Order: sequence, then structure tokens, then C-alpha cells
Amino acid sequence: MAQQGKYLRFISYLQIIGIILVVFGHSFHEYPDGEQGKTLLLYRLMYNVRMPLFTFVSGFLMYYTSFLPGKTVRGFGTFAWGKVKRLLIPYVTLTIVTFVPRAEMSNIADDAIGLDWRSFGLALWDPNCLVIPFFWFIQMSFVLLLATYAIICFGRRTSIADSVWLWGLFLLLAVLPDLPVDIPSTFSLMYVVRLGMYFVAGALYCHYSDTVNCAIQLASPWTGTVAGVLWVAIFLAFEGESAARFGSFFGIAMMVSLALNLENRGITILDHLTGANYIIFLLSWYVNVLTQQVLAHYVNLPWWIHSALSLFGGLYIPWLIFKCLQHNRHTRWARVTAFLLGQNIKPRKGAGS
Repeated sequence: MAQQGKYLRFISYLQIIGIILVVFGHSFHEYPDGEQGKTLLLYRLMYNVRMPLFTFVSGFLMYYTSFLPGKTVRGFGTFAWGKVKRLLIPYVTLTIVTFVPRAEMSNIADDAIGLDWRSFGLALWDPNCLVIPFFWFIQMSFVLLLATYAIICFGRRTSIADSVWLWGLFLLLAVLPDLPVDIPSTFSLMYVVRLGMYFVAGALYCHYSDTVNCAIQLASPWTGTVAGVLWVAIFLAFEGESAARFGSFFGIAMMVSLALNLENRGITILDHLTGANYIIFLLSWYVNVLTQQVLAHYVNLPWWIHSALSLFGGLYIPWLIFKCLQHNRHTRWARVTAFLLGQNIKPRKGAGS
């Protein structure tokens, strides 16, 4: 089991690897295949693992910060309010800020958004009408976090082991996507069903991490290599969503092995992005749009230049904003901005406002 209170550098590396894959995947808009790069094998492989990886890490961190032995479990209301501040306040803030400009730019966007109250309401609720398309992940994460937390808390009140509830939830979410059940899209519930098993798998890995790492030598480069080969082989050999979902676990195992190796070998190439993954997720869309759709509308450049600008700008412009907020955390404007973006910065002791 993961050691309570220990800084898990490898989880930080997984978060950074995940956000790099997300921004990279959003940087193929101008690729000349008419499908924004979705026909590329590299893109399809990355798509198969990036959101499962993010969801897996979210489940790990939920269990790690809340349910390890010796941890005082917060009340459900306290936990829920923390997730409202972390997830929903940035979600609503950026939707409000972006709605009018996004509607006015519908002529160069992939999907038009009407400039009316109905469209604004849908942008807050319907994952098919979001102002920032990939914010469905925030909706899904909010539901998964609250539901899983409530289930484990209920299990502890009834003196049933966490593992029993987690395994039961994992098996349910593993089979539910293949059942003839009509899942509504409201607030990304269909993504909860599709990706929920990775969230629970992350919590299970946290619960059994020492046993798993020792039993299969997950920190070994050879284990990571084998997992990677199996991931690609399953992806290429089998068709269908069920095989793809199963194969994603080998991709996640490869990423976990990579992150453990970076930590164990003291390789710090990713350290400068530590802590900035969430603000990169929130703000990279703006850079992606400006460097690809807006710039491509006025300037004719090779597609790969747009992609390079989108990738590096999408990572490092939000990173600079994150560093600016950290540097100025003693000021009121930085604290207000950080609150609206779900960033946890604290003023220096003795600093004025």
C-alpha cells in the first residue's frame, strides 16, 4: 500500500506525461488528412491511453489522500465542497469567460455555438455543447470522485472492507459499457460508464501498490517494455471497444513503469512542470485554438508549424501563468485568480494583501 504522507513523485510524473499527451493530441488540428490527425496510428494509440491514464491517476489520488490507514476521513460535504472549488468553479468561470468569444468565432470553429441563453445553459450541462470541448473530463471526474467517495464511506460505516466495494465497483464498470443499457449523456454520465473502471483501478492500485509493484516488478524497465509491447499488440490485433479498453491497462502499466523508473533513477527532466498539469489542462485549449484555427485562418503555414506552436505554447504559456501565480501568491489578485482556476496557492507567512 502506498505510504501515507510520502510525496509520490512518480504520480506527479504520470500527471505530467498525461497532460503532455493531451496537449499533443490537441495539436493535430491542421494535419492534412481531413480528420485532424485521427487516422494516424500514433494518434490512435495515444487516444487509447491518455484519458484512461488521467482517470487512473485521479482514482489513485482520491484513495491516497482520503482512505489510507491512519487518515481521518473527511465528511462527504467537506469532500464535495473541495471538489466544487477544484473542479466546478474553474469549469463555470472559464465557460462564462469564453462563451461570448467562442460564439462570435463560430465561423472558424469546428462546431457552431449560438449566442443565446439556451446555448449557454447547454454549455454548462451537455457534454456535446461545451464551450471548451474536452471539459467533459471535469464533469466525469466530479461524478466519479463524489460517487466513489460516498460508496467507500458507506462501506466503512457498515464495516465492509474497502477492497470489497472497490472490486465490486470495478467489475460493475467493466461490464456495464457492454450491456444493452441506454446511458444518458447529461453531465458526461456516458464517460463515467466508459472510463469509470480506470478510476476504480487507480484506487485499487493505491490500495495494493506495494504488493503489485513487488509481485510483477513494475519498476523494472523490462516490465514496462513488455507491457508496452502487449498494449500495442492488442491494439493492432483486435478490433472493437472492449479489446481497446482491456488493452489500455497495459498502456497504463507501461506509463506507471516509466514514471517509477524516472523517480528511482533520479531523472528530473519533467520536474519543472510539477504542479502545473491542471492549469495546463484548463488553459491549453486557448493556445491550441489561437495557434491552429485562428492563425491558420489568416496565415498559410505548414501544418507541423501550427502543431509545434500548439504543443509548446499549450504547455508553457499556462505553465508561465502558474509560475506567475505562485510568485505573486501574497497578492489578492493572484489568490482570487488561483481560486477561480482551482489552484491551491497560499500566501507567504507575514505577507500583506
